[in-house]
Order: sequence, then structure tokens, then C-alpha cells
Amino acid sequence: MVLMISAAIILILRLVSLIVSFLLAYTLIIRWLESGIRVVFLFMIANLVSSFSNITSVIEVLFFFEEFNVTNLLSTVILSFFGILIASTYLLFIDYFENEHMSPEKVALAVAPISAYTIGILAVFLFSSSNYMDTNFLIFLNIVLLLVPVFMILIGTTSYRALENCKEFAYDSEHMKQLQNMQLGIVSLFIFTPVSITIVNILIGLVQPISDLRQIVYYTPQEIFLILGVFLMWKAYARSRRIAFLQPQRIYKLIVVNNAGLPVYSYNFLKSSKQIDESLVSGGVSAVSSMLGEVLGASGIQSISFESHKMMIRTYPKFNAILFAERESSFLRGALADFSAQFNTYYGEEVKDGVIAEDFRDAENFVLRAFGLAIEEEVKGVPN
Repeated sequence: MVLMISAAIILILRLVSLIVSFLLAYTLIIRWLESGIRVVFLFMIANLVSSFSNITSVIEVLFFFEEFNVTNLLSTVILSFFGILIASTYLLFIDYFENEHMSPEKVALAVAPISAYTIGILAVFLFSSSNYMDTNFLIFLNIVLLLVPVFMILIGTTSYRALENCKEFAYDSEHMKQLQNMQLGIVSLFIFTPVSITIVNILIGLVQPISDLRQIVYYTPQEIFLILGVFLMWKAYARSRRIAFLQPQRIYKLIVVNNAGLPVYSYNFLKSSKQIDESLVSGGVSAVSSMLGEVLGASGIQSISFESHKMMIRTYPKFNAILFAERESSFLRGALADFSAQFNTYYGEEVKDGVIAEDFRDAENFVLRAFGLAIEEEVKGVPN
């Protein structure tokens, strides 16, 4: 009776975990399709892997819960591998979004535990005793499984610190909440979960006399932390359409300039940042473009670099779109291109001398969508 109740409780927890992980994967698919920001695809794949690993865990409870045997052991090995794979993929996702590339150190940190774990498990099953319940075999296997909490905690700590760096550049309180939810999700998934598994493995001997409670004592803490971690990450994405909160830099201003060198539209990303003289900037860009066109025969300037600022420029027949940021990135270049294309489609023919910013009031929706900052209420009525 106690065993059946334990199985039911664990099954409910794992079904909840499965549902939440699928919700997160679904939300990421929607955000990816809405934005077209490719790096979100990596995070989406990691969570799809997580969802399928949860399916494995549900099957384990339904069919192989009654006793500790080789099937449970294989399930533990598979789920541990999924865990370390998800943590490694998430680390690379953050590193790529943050730095525009995957650093060799982060790649090594992600690949090393997966490789070591795979080799260790293969060695265990290929060269150990054929008796899977042999004491020496179990000791060897547990040593290999210790790789999981060690590397997951290391990966979780590294990811947490990367997001901490991003908080300095938060746009507003909503942005800060998203980063905090991501951090809490990482702590729960990649730190508390492996720590709880390790602690329970050490203390499981204390409940040996109550064998029927062994399974629920073993599984409940890790399942709760898994559910909490995935829920917090889902919350970070589901409550808002913002997806660009992993760019650790400041984006200052976007200006649209007509061919006469006059600003016709602008958007401030940081309301409290130092004001940029739009007329002076637009005139300067026009002058530089004209000079280079005459001297070098060059046209279509794409960027201008300063010591602490970067100007990215997108040129269209009747206007230039200019973005000011701390540094250039493929994400910002893509966002600027997306905004410029939408602006040209809907307002290209209206850009001329004498127009004012109010004539392009709906352009703010293009900014929010292109730069991954759109909240659902803000994009209502945006043309698709």
C-alpha cells in the first residue's frame, strides 16, 4: 500500500514536470517563430531534450518502480546524461548570446563532462562484472555518476554569473525580473537538483528499514527542484515576449534620418541615458557618407566605431536607420535590419522633409518587436 502511494506521488510530480517542460519548450518555439532570433533555437532544443527525458522518467515510474534493479539503474544513467547535456547546452546558449561566439573555455566546460560521462558509463558496462548488482560494479558506477553533480554545479554557477553581468544593463524593472527568474531557475535546476540527489544518496541508508519509503525519499526532492526550476524559466519567457535580455551591453538610441540629413523618427532604449543630439548626429552621418562617396566611391556605410560607442547604419533609398550601442553584435545588426525593413515597407514613401515623429507613431511597435523587447500588450495592432 505504501509503495503504491509512493509511486502515485512520484508519478504526479513527474507528470507535472513533464507538462511544465513541454510548456517551456512550446513557449520558446512561439518566441522563436515570432522573433526569428536564431540563438533562441539552441535553448529551445535543450528544453525539448528535457521534455523527452521527462517522458523517460514517467515511463520508469509506470513500469519499473517496484524494486531497485538494472532497469532503474539504466534509467538513472540515462536521466543523468540528459541532465548534464541540458546544462551544457544552456551554458553554450548563454555564452553565444552574450558574446556572439562560444569561447573555447565554455565549449571545453560543456563538452568535457559529456565526454567523460559517456566514456565512464561505457567502461562500466563493457569492462565491469556481468553481475549488475555486484558491489564493486555499483561503487564504480556511483563514482562515474558523481561527475553529474560536480559539473552541473560548475555549469550552473557559471551560467548564474553570466546572467548577473547582464543585470547591470537591464532596461527596466520588468527586464530585471526576467533575469532574476532565469537565475533562480538555474539555481534550482543545475545546483539544488544535483545537490539534493547527492545528499539523498548519502542519507538513503537512514531509511533502509522503511524500504517502502525509500523511493519517495529518493525522488521527491529532486522532482520538486526540477519542477520549480523549469517553471521559473517558463515564467521568464511566458509573461513577456521579451527575449533579448541576455545582451550584456547598453543600447542607447535608434534614429531614422532622411536623405536631407534630418531626423524623422527616434526611439530611446534607455530613458535616463545621456541625450544624443539627433540633428547633429544625422547631419554628421550624411556628411561622412557624402565625403566617402566622393573620395573613395564608397556607399552604404554599415558602422562607425568610437572608443565606447558604436553606430550601426542601415541604408534605404529614402532614409538611413542609425543605432547607437556600446558594441556591435550580429543580434543588433539583425534587429536593425528587421526594423528598417518594416519601417521601409510601411513608411518608406512617407519619409520626406517636413514630416514629424508623430507621423510614424506606430514605428515603436516595430522597434519593440525587432529588438526582442515587445510585451504582448505593446504589439497589438502591429501589421504582420
